[in-house]
Amino acid sequence: MGDDLTILQLKERSAKDVKDEASETRWFEQKVLGTATKQVRDTLKFLDANPAIKVTNERGRGFEIRGDQLRSKTKVVVYLPGKVMPAIAKTTRHYMSRTGGCFIHVLSASDYLEVCRTLRIPSDIRDYFGYRQRLLEGDPHLAS
Repeated sequence: MGDDLTILQLKERSAKDVKDEASETRWFEQKVLGTATKQVRDTLKFLDANPAIKVTNERGRGFEIRGDQLRSKTKVVVYLPGKVMPAIAKTTRHYMSRTGGCFIHVLSASDYLEVCRTLRIPSDIRDYFGYRQRLLEGDPHLAS
């Protein structure tokens, strides 16, 4: 929206695949912290590699996303767990990429829905995630 970009990756656990906490922990580590965060980083690389990305909607109206003109890039992974919520999911609030130094928010679908329901306005949601990042980066007790 304008000069603010939100990169959103969604991961959902199939209910039929849920076995126990160990399998849910593996799913969370591999799909949420592994695949989803890599997809976010790949999106950032794509933005850097392409100075202007033309986006056209189904009505034929288009616009360009220009990475050099973006004021903010909010990176969010939202996951919908199975019936068993692993301990790692309960304590993970963000992911810090070792390769790019990239901060990525990690939230359950229910938490993300509440953020959107409560704040509603895109700029308020962006500001909330900026505040959340500053808070998590500044307090090591919250960062785990």
